Amino acid sequence: MNIDSLNKNIDSFAYWNVPEIDLSNHSIKEREDYFHRAYNLGFPSKYKELLTNAYEVKYVFVGINRGSAGTTGELGNFHGAIKSRDFRLAAAAYNTAVWGAFMTDLSDEVNSHSSDVTVTKYHVKKLIEHLRELDIPNTVTLIAIGKQAYNALEANKELIHGNIEHIPHYSGCNRPNGEPGHWDTEKVHQLLQQISKNN
Repeated sequence: MNIDSLNKNIDSFAYWNVPEIDLSNHSIKEREDYFHRAYNLGFPSKYKELLTNAYEVKYVFVGINRGSAGTTGELGNFHGAIKSRDFRLAAAAYNTAVWGAFMTDLSDEVNSHSSDVTVTKYHVKKLIEHLRELDIPNTVTLIAIGKQAYNALEANKELIHGNIEHIPHYSGCNRPNGEPGHWDTEKVHQLLQQISKNN
C-alpha cells in the first residue's frame, strides 16, 4: 500500500483501542460496552507503526462523508467524538478479518446530516482513482457503511470490479429496534464474518 497517497482527512483504518480485558467470554453486546469504555478520540497511535509496512488490502469500508464530530486530525475519520458511536463498529469488527481494513468516504464534505450530501458517479470514480493511487486493486471488496453509500456504489457498479457488500450505519440514529437496516452489533459482527468468509 502506498501510504504516501493517503488523504489524511477522510482516510483511516479499522483499528480502535481494544479493552484491556479478555473479551472471549463476553457476548458481543457486552463487548460493545467495553469498547465504549475504552474508546478514545482519534486514531490510536499504537497502530500507526503497522501502517508503515506495505500490506495487501482486502477490504475497504466506504462511508458517505465526515460528520462534524469526526474531524479529529490525521487519520481521525471514523474515530470521532464518542457521540459518533464509532465504538459500535469497533466492537462488531473486532476479531474478524476486516479488523484493520482501509476506510474512506465518497465525499470530503463535512456534514453530520449525510442525507443532505449528494454523491454521484463522479464521487465513485474519484474513489476508484484514489484506491489506485494507494495501490489498492479495484478487485477489493467494498463494504458500504449505510444504505446511502451502498446505493451510490451499486448505481455505479460498472466502475467496480470487486464485490460490494453492505452493513448498517453505526450512527445513534440506527437504534437496535429489530427493524431491517438498523444497527445491532451482534448481527453486524456476524455479517462481517460472513463477508470475510465469502470474499
